[in-house]
Amino acid sequence: MTKKNKNIIWPVFLGTLGGIWAAKKLLSKAEEMPHADHFQRVLAQKRATVEAGLLVSQAQARYKTLFEKRPHLANLALRSHLKDSILPGLALYQTLLEEGTSQEMVLAEVEVALEKTVEPSLKFIKLLERFPNQFSIFRWAVDLIMKLGFPPAGWEVEWLANDEHRVAFDIHGCFYLQILEYYGAPELVPVFCHTDDLIGEALPPSIRWERSNTLARGGEVCDFRWTYVKEETM
Repeated sequence: MTKKNKNIIWPVFLGTLGGIWAAKKLLSKAEEMPHADHFQRVLAQKRATVEAGLLVSQAQARYKTLFEKRPHLANLALRSHLKDSILPGLALYQTLLEEGTSQEMVLAEVEVALEKTVEPSLKFIKLLERFPNQFSIFRWAVDLIMKLGFPPAGWEVEWLANDEHRVAFDIHGCFYLQILEYYGAPELVPVFCHTDDLIGEALPPSIRWERSNTLARGGEVCDFRWTYVKEETM
């Protein structure tokens, strides 16, 4: 083997090792439970620090099992909802139920923990307050989010209005409800619905949020309504 060939082989060999290491890193990262640190801080508000840490470790182990046995989903957005939102909440919920605490108390605690998932949206809303034409920007954002993040493969959406005065649609089929019914925990879906309410309540005064019910709360549809409020009426 010539010296020139040796000089080529080493970078290739090291690069291959680096690629294997990176692939393993990505795989292990995929099995890590999102929001685990935040969950632990929330649990520690009612428990000793060590107990909270142990519970999150148990939830992490359960999340790993759920992740490994998750349904195969071709749609990238649905995979993201499952991995980053539904399974972490489900893993925490199932772990806390095993403590023997009442279902009502566990649901309330998980609801607080899952508020972490709306932080990116709340940051956008805070930024929205600095701009004129807030409703126009918000309307554009809702349209984009629905197209990219809530595909027909998971949500059956009926648009009722999308203009400069009002954005409104009804959801007749919801991926969260479908998947959590599959896992035998439909009672957890309203906890996720609560995050929509948090976002709606954080909107600037120029945008009024209204929703009367959701499928998970016993309604015929999930009704989403945003209305532009003129300055003179605020």
